[in-house]
Amino acid sequence: MRRSAFPAVLVLCCLARIGAGEESAFPDADRVYEVLAARGIPFETNTVRRAAVEGMVRAVDPKAIVLTAAEAAVLDRQETVERAEVWAEGICYLKIRGIYSGGGTQVTARLRSWWEAGKAGCMMDLRGAAGDNLAEADGIAGPFVPTNAPLYDVVDGRGQTTATHRAAEDTPLAAGVPLLVLTDRETSGAAEVLAAILKGRPGVMLIGSPTSGDAAHREGVPLSEAHAFYVAVARIVPRGRASYDGAGVAPDVWVEPGARASVRAAFPEKKPRRKELSEKAKVDRELMEKVAGDAVLARATDILLGLKALGVYGTETATNAPAATNAPAEDGP
Repeated sequence: MRRSAFPAVLVLCCLARIGAGEESAFPDADRVYEVLAARGIPFETNTVRRAAVEGMVRAVDPKAIVLTAAEAAVLDRQETVERAEVWAEGICYLKIRGIYSGGGTQVTARLRSWWEAGKAGCMMDLRGAAGDNLAEADGIAGPFVPTNAPLYDVVDGRGQTTATHRAAEDTPLAAGVPLLVLTDRETSGAAEVLAAILKGRPGVMLIGSPTSGDAAHREGVPLSEAHAFYVAVARIVPRGRASYDGAGVAPDVWVEPGARASVRAAFPEKKPRRKELSEKAKVDRELMEKVAGDAVLARATDILLGLKALGVYGTETATNAPAATNAPAEDGP
């Protein structure tokens, strides 16, 4: 067949016309090919076949995608941690790309090293993070949740619970170091599950905007030797609280999506100083420059600095941190 110069919508129109009034006996793909060929409508067979398969899986799950077998094989083989930095004033920043294989160990090891060093606090940035490795999300949540506490159920398309996920066994993190979790509408998949688990836990605060609100759990499903599709195979039902499906996980501190921190407010234009800035002023200025332009980071930084100034958190400067606790929130998942 000749390669098509016609838009894909033409094929869809043909499908719609052929199937009009025949809902109980919709024509199969072979019949569509026959009609296209008989009418002299050029098309490329593999392109039309792919469009048909994509249409089928998206009718089941609008976010489903068709993949090559090679693409499906590396879905869970990505780096969980994108950046890990220690900023001025003992503030730690952990940017999560997504929750993938091995990510639980990477994240908890990093957090534990900062906690044991008595840092002032940590920001775990889940904005834009995805991934679908539920076991790794459980592992990251482990130090914040009592061992074996039920977290959520995995429910299949028939409404049957196929698994109940519980908190992984792990040693609680040291008291006195807060965790600020940054979220937005692009926080999805296992990252959204993690945000739902951590919300309301002692020492944890969510900042930003609600998560994606998609409780579907997706996996790569083999379709042939060469292809697979990534599709919703189950849904997540939190334990002890309403589902976040549709609404998303709400932050504790709301920051308007797209808001930008004011650079001018942080660094007003002034005449050159005659007196050199103190070391403390230089550190503060460096920190503000790092978060300028990102309202969520700026708000989180302000909160951590405020807690440190009050001596509530951060064993580098405070010796009166509250006693360790990892009791679940009253309405925990």
